[in-house]
Amino acid sequence: STLGSMLIASSGEILTFLAAWLFLLASLYFLIYQHSPETARSFLILQAVSILLFILGVSLIYGISGSTVFSEIKTNLVLSFFRVGPPGLVFSLAMVLIITSLAIQLELFPFHIGMLGLQSKLPTPLVAYFSISIKLSFLVFFLRFFIRAFAIYQPEWVNILAFLVGGSLLYGSLMLFKKNKLEKLLSYFILFQSGLLVL
Repeated sequence: STLGSMLIASSGEILTFLAAWLFLLASLYFLIYQHSPETARSFLILQAVSILLFILGVSLIYGISGSTVFSEIKTNLVLSFFRVGPPGLVFSLAMVLIITSLAIQLELFPFHIGMLGLQSKLPTPLVAYFSISIKLSFLVFFLRFFIRAFAIYQPEWVNILAFLVGGSLLYGSLMLFKKNKLEKLLSYFILFQSGLLVL
């Protein structure tokens, strides 16, 4: 799973990233299955939804740009902008799908519920691994992907990201004051931490 995290963080192309994500998913599934088969199945379903959203988003980006390499996507988007103008609604939909998929992995508000619910059933060392190693690899990919591929349309995705980060920080900090149980406190601290990491 550590190898999968490293491959995700160093991906410069969408198909490489998807292959690394599937490798990481398989590793984590067997790791979680040893502790709780039911939690492993729930984790698999959540990851399948996240991967499906990402594939739908990047398929729209491929339709617009004709490439899966980050630098080529940016070049083709710039050329397309000067030839036919802004890509419009299709590009915005692709941004929403991709950011939603990655927000599930980064456990950002309001997509934190599934992952936090799963982590409450896992041992603390495994939760720490999820909260640091896995999350950081997806954060690095997120930054590389959006800065290298979509720099020309920065306001489009920065506004969505600002909402997710602000929601995570606000909701996580408010819930920290309301909860008394240690497990719940840790869950909402992870949400708050996710907002800080992306910020």
